[in-house]
Amino acid sequence: GSRLRFAEKWSLHFDTGIRFRDGYIKEKTQYFVRPGIIYQASKKVQIFGGYAFFSTSQWLNGYEDVFRPEHRYWNFITIRESFGRFEIRHRYRLEARWQQKFKSG
Repeated sequence: GSRLRFAEKWSLHFDTGIRFRDGYIKEKTQYFVRPGIIYQASKKVQIFGGYAFFSTSQWLNGYEDVFRPEHRYWNFITIRESFGRFEIRHRYRLEARWQQKFKSG
């Protein structure tokens, strides 16, 4: 993913990807885009939120050429704790998913 800081405590986040099966580029199984925004609440706390769109092949269900769209709202918080040279990051994530139903044919 990429981040673009536009203010002291605010950044934009963007992530995209495509997944294939069996190692062949022609067998696309999923693609997604995931934009979001990040707020740096303190040196130790970051708050993220955004939207994601996924489109996933239904080939495992026997429908080679059918892709099911999915919309997601996501947010999470990251809390960092430092202990000398070591750091621990706690991540708490909440995600809501809406998948479109489809019928054979």
